[in-house]
Amino acid sequence: MAATNTPACLWDLCSVHTALIRQHTVSSIRELQGEVPATRMTGDTGDISFLCEFGWYELVWFSTPQHTTERMESKRIGRHCGPSLNHGDAMSAWTLTDKGRFVHRTSVFPIKEEEWASDRFKERVAEFESRLKERLKDRCNPLEPDPEDDEEVETPTHEPYEPIDPNDKPAVPELAEADDIQHKAFDRCISARVRVPRGDDWAYGTVKWRKQDADGNLITNANKNPLLDTSIYEVELDEGEVEAFLANTIEEHIYSQVNNEGYTHCTLTEIIDHRKDSSAVTKDDAFVTMPNGQKKPRMTTKGWQLCSQWNDGSTSWHSLKDLKESHLLQVAEHAANNKLLDEPAFAWWVKKALKTRDRIIGKMKSRCV
Repeated sequence: MAATNTPACLWDLCSVHTALIRQHTVSSIRELQGEVPATRMTGDTGDISFLCEFGWYELVWFSTPQHTTERMESKRIGRHCGPSLNHGDAMSAWTLTDKGRFVHRTSVFPIKEEEWASDRFKERVAEFESRLKERLKDRCNPLEPDPEDDEEVETPTHEPYEPIDPNDKPAVPELAEADDIQHKAFDRCISARVRVPRGDDWAYGTVKWRKQDADGNLITNANKNPLLDTSIYEVELDEGEVEAFLANTIEEHIYSQVNNEGYTHCTLTEIIDHRKDSSAVTKDDAFVTMPNGQKKPRMTTKGWQLCSQWNDGSTSWHSLKDLKESHLLQVAEHAANNKLLDEPAFAWWVKKALKTRDRIIGKMKSRCV
């Protein structure tokens, strides 16, 4: 503002113009990764066309819609005060007129060198400046320089820290290492689902907590080295009983149940039970009457659930619609063995599935003979 002799009342527009230039200028800030701040913020390539055409408070020609740009007398002199982002088109600019008012114009033209050499143009510039000062009065005066800016500021000096005596005891006790803290928040076994040996069989349960003595202190110590880890955990079995196991025993069986990527795969062994609820279709509604009077079996699986036993010994209940899609033959054989072929949920598809199975097996046998 001091270099262009800008009136003090335009400090706000000058600040906005300076901020726009800094937004579109590469700086040494490492987080910008060599891009301008506007690009990092919006993701779009920065456009500087509205900033590089004119300088701050530069004398320009501008015209209004009712003017014709063929004659120089139709143009008016103004001061460019930066782009007006929220008014007019993309290239619209704040233009200060000789009346001390702003207009938003896109028809702004630079002043040529031969025009600056013209006496007529110099008279128009002097007339513009006198009218502007007459309108702005005291506000036309530039900002007064801050006297503190001219003073030489001395670099502050700080007294060096007193040397630390290694024999002195620290005021704050040192924190314990995470490996030395025996707390359940740092325990990786608690809440794990495990399969543990129980006599000649296996039992499933959940690791609940570390075993403690009568005073609430943890029994033995945990360690990253399995040879030094003597911690004991209490496992709540699915039957409701609670038994104690060494940490090495629990971790050994956890690793034995997963593959190299840490995943567990279970396969269906057999379907051991079934049940239905009130939403299941009854035998009285087993058929649907078509418009031509023909009766067809109702295609439904609603209301039925099957209990599946997996290769790891666990069991779980699943809806018929899911198991029918994943294990069709196992479900069909379970329905045939448990006399469920008359139920509407099985009658419309089980016999056909079993016949298809027998036909495929027969074809395979005939090929091998």
